[in-house]
Formats: sequence, C-alpha cells, structure tokens
Amino acid sequence: MTINPIFYLAAFWGFGEATLFFLVPDILLSFVALRDLRLALKLSFIAALFATFGGVLMYGFGFYDESLAFNLLSNIPAIDFKLIQLVQVQIAELGYFSLLQGAFSGVPYKIYAVNIGALHQGPLDLLLFLLVSVPARFVRFILSVFVSRIVSNFLSPYASVQHQTLVFCIFWVVFYAVYFQN
Repeated sequence: MTINPIFYLAAFWGFGEATLFFLVPDILLSFVALRDLRLALKLSFIAALFATFGGVLMYGFGFYDESLAFNLLSNIPAIDFKLIQLVQVQIAELGYFSLLQGAFSGVPYKIYAVNIGALHQGPLDLLLFLLVSVPARFVRFILSVFVSRIVSNFLSPYASVQHQTLVFCIFWVVFYAVYFQN
C-alpha cells in the first residue's frame, strides 16, 4: 500500500510549524479543501497529530533549557520577547486552556509549548499539555478547512477551481503581509 505524498507534507508541515517553521499548515489544508473536503479533513488530523509531536519537542526544550528556547523563539519571524511574555500571562490566567485561545488568536503554538515546559510542573503536566494540544490544533485546522470549503462553495458559481486557487493565494499573501507587519 502506498501513502499519498500529501500526507507526508501535512505531517512535516504540522511538525515544522510547531517547532521552527513560521507558515501555518492551514495554507495546505485550505488549498486541499478547494478540491477534496474528505482529504482535507484527514490531512487536518495528520497535521494536528504531528504538530503535537512538535509541541512535545518544544515543551521539552522549554523544560530543559528555557533561556535557549526563548532566544531561539525570538529569532523566528513575528515572534519577540513581548509576545513570549504575553503567552506567559495567558498561561498564568488560563492554564492549559490558553492553548485553545492561542489556536485562534494568531499566537504560535510553539510559544505555548516552550512556556508550559518551562514551568517544570511534573509528569502530569506533559499529559495535560497533550490532552489539550491535540484538540486545540485539530479544531483550528478543521475550522480552516470548513471556512475554505464554504468560501469555495460561495465562489464556485463565479470562479473555476483555478481562479479560486488564485483567490486563496492572494488571501494567504495578504494575510502574512499583515501578520508580519504587526
């Protein structure tokens, strides 16, 4: 049995964005959703699972060397110490549920993972991190897929899939142009 290479791309992208890469898997998922909703949903699960693996790596990084982890984070585009401190405040106020808030606020998951790891709260901490991480990532990815599909359904009477793809390309370019300006 051969595995569709796009599953590997979703896994790699989910893991990469949870660690050092700065473009969200939602880009891939939204493009796939234009053509195949079921495949996009499967890829969402794969991306969420591998994002969680990446989150565990970043959690461990924060646990073992928080200073180096924070310095590394601050060198990733659109992340600075101010954002890292904002996440620390959110975690202090909301605990693990800050991961859910972060999933929809544009704050990178990797910052939450490092900060929670840096708290050194024990073995149960990692389990709780995992229990919140998987649904937080999966729900966000699924939301991206459904929003993309709804937009595609709206555009389909007016635009071919190729034109819709162009619209999505423009959306993601504008999205990141604005995101990196803030």
